[in-house]
Amino acid sequence: MKIKYKNKSNNFLLMQACICGSSSNFSYVLNNDFGFDHNSYKPCVNLKKYRICNTCLSIKREDNEILNPFYSEYSHSTENCITASNRLHRISNFIIENIEDKDIKNLCDFGGGDGELLLLLKNKFQIASLYVIEIMKEGINKKINYYSSLKEVLMDKNIDVFIASNSLCYTDYSELFNLLSNREISPKYIIFAGSDFINRPSQLFYDDVTYNASRKGIKLFLQRCGYEFKESELYDVNNKEYLILGIKKKEPVNQNIIPQKYNKININLLKNEIINLYKVQANLVNKEKKITIFGTSIDSAILSCFINSEFNFTKDSISKGEKFMGKEIITLETLESSKGKLLIPKLIEKTQLIIDRIINSYNIDLV
Repeated sequence: MKIKYKNKSNNFLLMQACICGSSSNFSYVLNNDFGFDHNSYKPCVNLKKYRICNTCLSIKREDNEILNPFYSEYSHSTENCITASNRLHRISNFIIENIEDKDIKNLCDFGGGDGELLLLLKNKFQIASLYVIEIMKEGINKKINYYSSLKEVLMDKNIDVFIASNSLCYTDYSELFNLLSNREISPKYIIFAGSDFINRPSQLFYDDVTYNASRKGIKLFLQRCGYEFKESELYDVNNKEYLILGIKKKEPVNQNIIPQKYNKININLLKNEIINLYKVQANLVNKEKKITIFGTSIDSAILSCFINSEFNFTKDSISKGEKFMGKEIITLETLESSKGKLLIPKLIEKTQLIIDRIINSYNIDLV
């Protein structure tokens, strides 16, 4: 396993209380192991300090070794990705089915990429103006208004629907909490979507994530900010991703909700279970001269760290020149013609559906 050791650090603001409201019921864990950022996926070892909320199980990094998620040679694209596209359609359908308000004038997606989700919602909320908050303007659809400041948008634009999908994990939630606590500017509706690390602990291997919020933590955060909620599942498999709609209450905000104590969580145990599982899976192919790993997810990255053979990656649809972990991604058609062997990570989303699809569509040897 080739791993780069990192010395440089980034400073992130610390939020003293957990998102659920607890300010003292914490456990702390030090862990010196490897992880990845969301862009380059290069494995890197550093010492991590985790703060675990014993009330809601949300996990916050409190060390100075958090990788910067916004600084990398970006070579991993979700363009034309079947999973990503299906995900956005599911979020869009959930919003459309649950928001019947016809007076929606402003939609905002925090970390919304090129704005694909907003354009899907525009079909329902036709008079609405669209706003996306991103680090860079490059690649954003021209029909969408670009902002780089969360505060500026919520203070100035009277947002009706605010969406955050897999983006708040890079923050400590403090700025959003302060803005939502202002009833005059807080949106009517809030949609949170993201990975539930309790049911998908592979998420803990992302070293550019500040906050792994639990499903319970998200609900209590919304309640503290004066929202009731409706919940769905992004996928009907093992509850690995949450999808929660917050609806603004008319009553005053209650920021002092004291939730019941939750069960404890063992980060080292969760991580070691995943590492051991992928070590076993890698041993099945380490006598092969070459192997192809399916997917460009965190599970594919973890599995690759224990492969001794020459390897590359494949997935359903590939953008021109797309790479993952520095390796060019090949098509399934190329893999089929070369008679190569395919290894599918055991914990990847919808594993059995992927296996069935490949068996039915390609003549590929699955390991």
